[in-house]
Amino acid sequence: MAAWLAGHRAAGYRLALSGGLDSLALLEALLLLRRAGRLPAPLACAHVHHGLQPQAQAWAEAVAARCAAAGVACAVLRVRVDPRDPRGLEAAAREARYGALAGLLAPGEALLTAHHLDDQAETVLLQLLRGAGPAGLAGMPPWAPWGPGWLGRPWLALG
Repeated sequence: MAAWLAGHRAAGYRLALSGGLDSLALLEALLLLRRAGRLPAPLACAHVHHGLQPQAQAWAEAVAARCAAAGVACAVLRVRVDPRDPRGLEAAAREARYGALAGLLAPGEALLTAHHLDDQAETVLLQLLRGAGPAGLAGMPPWAPWGPGWLGRPWLALG
């Protein structure tokens, strides 16, 4: 993890923290690096509250509490998602989520997500089923320009 971050420097790192196991594990890894003095830039988190699940408020509160206990700033962003969106609920939620997260980044900062190899395989399979061309079949890049900064997926090669 430290080597990945050293090769993907940013002015700051903002972790997209869903409250699921993957993103919480990535938070813990980043906190270990911070305690060891090996995190190359400041860390903050962001949680997107879609309001689509009965547990959404509890998830937001749990994420905010974990971040507060670790001394990490956490923005909880509320978004509206139209459940009748013709693209489907998941696509509409993803667009709303990434739009809200992009608004938080300052120039040179990186948004980190906990996507991993299983997520990559799912992405490629869905693209294949949709008849995507080479760009779609390439899957998600581990590091790419995004908004005013970067989008990083440090665990993308991990199964």
